[in-house]
Amino acid sequence: MAACISHTAFSRPPGPRCWRWPAPCTWRTPPTPPPPCRCSAGAMPPAPLLLRNLLDNALRYSPQGASVHLRLTPASATSPASLCVEDSGPGLTKSEMARLGERFYRVLGTGQSGSGLGWSIVQRIARLHGLGLQVDRSPALGGLRVQVAW
Repeated sequence: MAACISHTAFSRPPGPRCWRWPAPCTWRTPPTPPPPCRCSAGAMPPAPLLLRNLLDNALRYSPQGASVHLRLTPASATSPASLCVEDSGPGLTKSEMARLGERFYRVLGTGQSGSGLGWSIVQRIARLHGLGLQVDRSPALGGLRVQVAW
């Protein structure tokens, strides 16, 4: 699609890569605009925010010297692509797992700072983007395991 770009539309002469000044009219194909960003200026995009919250929780609530594993698995003919974060921390009870995602909910007795919003953010991002989210006990490390599938 071509558009007529007139020099009268600018308050100053265009730069050296543009047409001669003054020119009555120059036909150009306007550049394709980038896709709209649904993030406000300075906001973190959703995928890194989801990953940051998962890793932050795994590192924050695991004791010193504990292991935290991150695994990315590509999609195959039989299973979707997935991200798995698991740790060797104390894990959560079934009742605590059921409350994950409640805004401002924090497990008592952890001694860690935080607002209790990390899990609700993770769940919201997963829901908005149609991601599968599964939380259970890590069979390999004994702590918490979170799997995100897309």
